[in-house]
Amino acid sequence: MHKLLLFTAVVGVSAFASPQAAPSATRVNPKACARISSSRTSTFPASFAYECLRSVPNRIQPAQQLIQSLKAFVEWQSTLAWLKNPPKSYGFPAVDIQGSLDKILETAKQGRYESEYDFQVAITQTISAAHDGHFFYTPDVFKAFTFENRLAQDIVSVSIDGVSLPKLYRFLQDFLTQCRSTKKQRLVIDLTSNGGGLIAAGFALFAQLFPGVNRFTANNMRLADSLVDISQIFSSLSPQDKAEASQTFGAFFNNISPTGVAEPQGDKFMSVADIMTPVTLQNDKFTEYIGEPYSVLAASGNGNGGQATSPSSPFKPENIVLLTDGACSSTCTTFSYLMLFQERVKTVSVGGRPQNTQMQSLGGVEGGQSLGMSDIAQAAFVALSLVAGQGQAQPKTPQNSDLGVLNKAYAVQRAADLNTPGGVNFKNNFAPSDSKTPLQFLYEPANCRFFYTLDMISNPEPVWEYAVDASWTDPEKYCVRGSRVAVDGPRPIDPAFAKDSATTGGNGGSAGNGKGGTDGTDGAKDEDENAAEGVLARSSIRIMCLLAVVSVLMLCL
Repeated sequence: MHKLLLFTAVVGVSAFASPQAAPSATRVNPKACARISSSRTSTFPASFAYECLRSVPNRIQPAQQLIQSLKAFVEWQSTLAWLKNPPKSYGFPAVDIQGSLDKILETAKQGRYESEYDFQVAITQTISAAHDGHFFYTPDVFKAFTFENRLAQDIVSVSIDGVSLPKLYRFLQDFLTQCRSTKKQRLVIDLTSNGGGLIAAGFALFAQLFPGVNRFTANNMRLADSLVDISQIFSSLSPQDKAEASQTFGAFFNNISPTGVAEPQGDKFMSVADIMTPVTLQNDKFTEYIGEPYSVLAASGNGNGGQATSPSSPFKPENIVLLTDGACSSTCTTFSYLMLFQERVKTVSVGGRPQNTQMQSLGGVEGGQSLGMSDIAQAAFVALSLVAGQGQAQPKTPQNSDLGVLNKAYAVQRAADLNTPGGVNFKNNFAPSDSKTPLQFLYEPANCRFFYTLDMISNPEPVWEYAVDASWTDPEKYCVRGSRVAVDGPRPIDPAFAKDSATTGGNGGSAGNGKGGTDGTDGAKDEDENAAEGVLARSSIRIMCLLAVVSVLMLCL
């Protein structure tokens, strides 16, 4: 702790690391904050800030109110049941989020937290244990200081040749290049460090690569009591009020509206009740499976540019590779799984721990949709407002129910950043071949893996060139020993998603190739022909496009 660099976000004062020892974990210094406020210098040891934070006392009543409010929001986290009892394919320990929050509250009631800081750290550690980028909350004690560690900022992991185990050096940095486009036969899509963004952008990119192909998605939502309450209110509204609610907050209401979503195979829902029909998974209750909202698909287009017929795909699936470093999240994973499950493209990963093993290609959150805590509070407010406007009886007792707690939004008010107070993974995302386990808990290794070499650290081109060699030139030579995995063939459709999937449009699709794809036999033939041609010229063009706010680099060869 004493070696950390910290900044004070409120007054703009920074503090650099000092060799002083950190305070005892049990000692609270009531004068610590005064020492900082009276300081005339812009830098001070991180240990001073730590002591200051721990000098704030924990009070039982606000602690109880915060946990009660936070639990109401956490009920919307879609993965609670799997986190509590994860499958073997999940790489992290089990965690009971709600049970842990209950234990934190009990500890606070017993006065066993020496400070508010200790109490709030326990909260953040519990939520972080979910290892879910959509699921986060930072309480208000963290407003004053932000801790940073600069000791490792210039350390990189480098291999001599890309396949030998790397060592540390100091150096499907500072570099970026602008490029022009031309027609080539192969495509490398660089998804390294891609945190995701707007879901429509991922669907749009897939549609441009494979015009006219049905884009399969299968999501569901956890049936939190407050979600059920909101759906009942929404169901009782007039068509005009339903349309108004969807227009006001379509990111939420479209997911529970029969005019907003269809089943994954394209069949229409007849009512809100159809969507909210309980489905039991992992001893928990969920909505029916839904496809991507119509509004998202409409915004992303179908890749035909408004033409009556769809153009052919610019690249064959076997001539595309996704380049990842494991840090692919949210929209990035949604796009990647469309490519993997429907078109069976290759994936190659770079970096990772120095081990001669396979590597997870998509290591970030793989949920279907994030939903901010402010958005949940807004949904509760809109629902209760609509009820009040029609003079209807409100479900339960709003002030005491989760819906009333969400409307008060105490946890939002207590967040460190009121603009982004926290969020949950609202929708689970499923593969066409598995309706039981969300993608978040499945293991999908890359087809090949290589390590960073020294020349890759300051220049992206060697990374792309190596990805080409590892994918097509000589995988045996360029892939790390023990890392190669064969490209999957067509996977059987899960019966839950198979109904009429071959004939429906919209969200329909299959685990294999859709319209415009090629079959495995043709693919193998094309691979042989490409191999005989040898390595294509390195003088290639890069196409720059956006997957929401995060850049996706596409290298055409």
